[in-house]
Amino acid sequence: MKGKGTGIAASVFIGIALIGFLAAGFVLRSEAFMERAGAKAAEKAAELLGVPMEVGSIEAESFHSLVIRDIAVYDKQAECIARAEEARVNFRLFSVLQENPAAAVDEVVLRHVSANLVQRPDGTWNAEDIETSEGGENAFRGKVIVEDGTLRGNVQGKELVLENVAAGLDMADYPAMKVEASA
Repeated sequence: MKGKGTGIAASVFIGIALIGFLAAGFVLRSEAFMERAGAKAAEKAAELLGVPMEVGSIEAESFHSLVIRDIAVYDKQAECIARAEEARVNFRLFSVLQENPAAAVDEVVLRHVSANLVQRPDGTWNAEDIETSEGGENAFRGKVIVEDGTLRGNVQGKELVLENVAAGLDMADYPAMKVEASA
């Protein structure tokens, strides 16, 4: 009789856990949740980078990947530095619980990227507005892949446009980075 009670308790626990996972999946996939998560992510990213950002929505595709849609990064003069239609973020689920979640990210794939690098009349670049560190070490050791990108540059009044940009940045041996690119 004692074994039967344990089996029933285990079945009830498994049933409750299954209902919890299904409910969490429903909440994570609801449109309102994705929009709120996108706004919150943009707010946090803007705080970390020191420049305004917009994020359309975030969708949890699985327990180890997210899709972030309609991302835009602006300089301090409110001019768009970069825009991506989609970023797919692959990560190690349990590593996200660490102190620095950036260490859990394995790969970021950016699709349909448009970047604008502009040299201002005072000689500074618009991308210099982005703060890349807070004095701490970069915990990200994954890969960044750019698919179907366009890079526009404006240097001393001369414009350069690179289309069909594909690039890969491997940060595994940071601060050394392996970069591959084609246009």
